[in-house]
Amino acid sequence: MRPRVWPALALVVTGAVALAGEPPVSWSEVQRAQVDESIDGDEAAAVQRYEDLVHNRLTAGDPNLSDALYWLAAARWSLGDLKGARDALDQCIRSGVNKGRCIDLRSHIDLEEDSVRVTPLTWTFDTEDHGFFHPREDWDRGSIRIVKDGDGSVLSWITQVDPLVPDKLVVGFKDPSPAPSVMRLTATSVNLSATLEITLVDAYGHVFSPRPATWMLPLGTPTTIELRMDSVTDQAGEGAKLVPSQLHRLIVRDITGRYGNVGANEIRVDTFTVR
Repeated sequence: MRPRVWPALALVVTGAVALAGEPPVSWSEVQRAQVDESIDGDEAAAVQRYEDLVHNRLTAGDPNLSDALYWLAAARWSLGDLKGARDALDQCIRSGVNKGRCIDLRSHIDLEEDSVRVTPLTWTFDTEDHGFFHPREDWDRGSIRIVKDGDGSVLSWITQVDPLVPDKLVVGFKDPSPAPSVMRLTATSVNLSATLEITLVDAYGHVFSPRPATWMLPLGTPTTIELRMDSVTDQAGEGAKLVPSQLHRLIVRDITGRYGNVGANEIRVDTFTVR
């Protein structure tokens, strides 16, 4: 069973749910299902209740529908029903009502499911089968997509360089085995000379910096970034050591704006290797 992704007692109903004039049965039923699920731990019963709400009790225009779909997805995912969870979240997102957290949960599920579990691996971006994610909180600063580049394909990271708030990409890891020792990333900056910052996060939330932690990408020059797991340091200064098998996240930040270059840029990632 997957770990819960919501508080133990999720009793708070969103503002949209409690709008004056809404019939109380909708939001009270959503709340009741949450309480029963939290107290009894019966996700299967919760799924049945949420599905009854979604299919029989709530109309397309009801603002409570997005709440029911969100919790339905969370319960389905907890039960291991990945497709059902994604279907519910996609329906929530299409509704356009309070869709932000449904997008966040959809992204979280995708990141978890596409996390690196087995090494060695190489992503050449000839297909969409890769694990790089662009978090929703950064959508106003950039985007990613696969594009043709000569005879092959690359991951195109379009980023609007901001001196205050860097854009970022994330790669998930889930108990990788064998434990990784080296990661390599080959990238080219297309419009500006760029600077990337790399951080690593373990399963307990400790943040680490490799040596070096920042990398220059000269304009138009392919650059290989090599990260060795035995060269990381604990950012908190508490002496924690990264256990490679507990690696949870790789975060790549575009910090070009800190060094005076601003404006639109494209960073093309050609290969990513873990071994």
